[in-house]
Amino acid sequence: MRLTVAQWRLLDRELDNEVDIHLIELDGPEVEAAGNAIRRTIWRLAGGWSRERRGAQDWPPDEQVASVVLTPAQWRMSMAALLRWAEVSDQLGKEDEAHTQRAISDVIMAALTDLRQCRHGGS
Repeated sequence: MRLTVAQWRLLDRELDNEVDIHLIELDGPEVEAAGNAIRRTIWRLAGGWSRERRGAQDWPPDEQVASVVLTPAQWRMSMAALLRWAEVSDQLGKEDEAHTQRAISDVIMAALTDLRQCRHGGS
């Protein structure tokens, strides 16, 4: 999947939010492990960026396009997080942010649909 670094950073932030929310729920450990696995993959874009190295200065430029490979389940979790936090953005009056979150989710959905069609011989 190819997205801009700015889009990857937004996805990383929403997964961080998703993990934090689920830590207080019963499914917390499973969601934490899954979410952090995705985040570690995204962090490789920044040469191993981690929680200890906070800040955008270590990331490539926002407009740079980068590829990350995740499993379909990880992509579905990413879409769910983006859509959940788009609703929150709407409630906070952050329409532009909500639009961006939904747009990234749409890109992921389209890629997953294309992948599914390729696997099943569709065009």
